[in-house]
Amino acid sequence: MSVTISLLAETAVINVKPRLLLILRTTRHAAETSDSKHTCFTHWAGDLTTAEVCPQLTSLGRKELKIKDAAMKDFTMDKPTDSFKIRYPNHGGVSLKYWNFDPNTGCKDILIKGGDNDIWRIWVSDEDGNDRDIDTLNTQFDYKTFCSKWIHIHIKKRVWD
Repeated sequence: MSVTISLLAETAVINVKPRLLLILRTTRHAAETSDSKHTCFTHWAGDLTTAEVCPQLTSLGRKELKIKDAAMKDFTMDKPTDSFKIRYPNHGGVSLKYWNFDPNTGCKDILIKGGDNDIWRIWVSDEDGNDRDIDTLNTQFDYKTFCSKWIHIHIKKRVWD
């Protein structure tokens, strides 16, 4: 099950299933998170404004995405072990899945998927280098284990030659 998120106040609580809540809360920038292994996300293209967020059922309880501000570009999780999937229906349905966080190394798995409209693509990069680490330009799925604190999400229309 997924929910559409919108930021109407400082805190929005969305009931997803009984005993499972997804909480969206404006927060300080993730850079202020003291733990160097706690993952922070930033949208270099796109945002969470019309995104659908689905917490993954790895455990029952509360899950939180902490969003920096109303621009909805920067976010982190309350607990880095919280797995989730984000789908961008207004951007061709591309999606990103985050899971398998290792607290000892800070590494986590990220899977991206192309959507139902091939005009749109998603790619993800880390803070190491200027490359596109995973990209749906030439494939429907791409996956990588990332070990950097910052993850950059890019959602754009394809450009054909």
